[in-house]
Amino acid sequence: MEFHQLGICQTDCRSTGAIPVAHPDWGSIWLLSYTSGSTEWENESGLLAIGPADRVLWRWKGGDWFTLEPASPASDRTGHLFLRYNPGRYDGLLVLAPTAGGFEDFGTLPSEAELPTSRFYSVVLVDGDGDGIFDIREDINDCDPNCAEGSYESVLHRWNGSDYRPD
Repeated sequence: MEFHQLGICQTDCRSTGAIPVAHPDWGSIWLLSYTSGSTEWENESGLLAIGPADRVLWRWKGGDWFTLEPASPASDRTGHLFLRYNPGRYDGLLVLAPTAGGFEDFGTLPSEAELPTSRFYSVVLVDGDGDGIFDIREDINDCDPNCAEGSYESVLHRWNGSDYRPD
């Protein structure tokens, strides 16, 4: 697929990954992540749900991020989709679940006002108990006396059946 032909990016951009999705409304689709991959500060990134004949079914225009790509692995036993992003310092995480009419994002798709980070920033995916359901470990820097010398506290966010909540 040629992104410039679809009018997706202002500059040249490329796919950074694709996740096959069995969507309740759209059937078998692909969730594609893309970025301009620029070394400049003006990166374009986002997500597309692509159906048959390269039809764009859903779009989210992301932040000025250096990285936006599927996490590895990109889904867990819940069927949630995980995408890693990096605006320049720490990794963040987007979490999506296919729903009627689109995707539930659990507050992880930031609005334009919330960019460059989202609900889960400075995080990693873990499955410490081996149940096949990912937890999200957030590492919070207190920046005292400054961020370079600050200490970290880890908070584990676990899936409770409706949202990811701190443990």
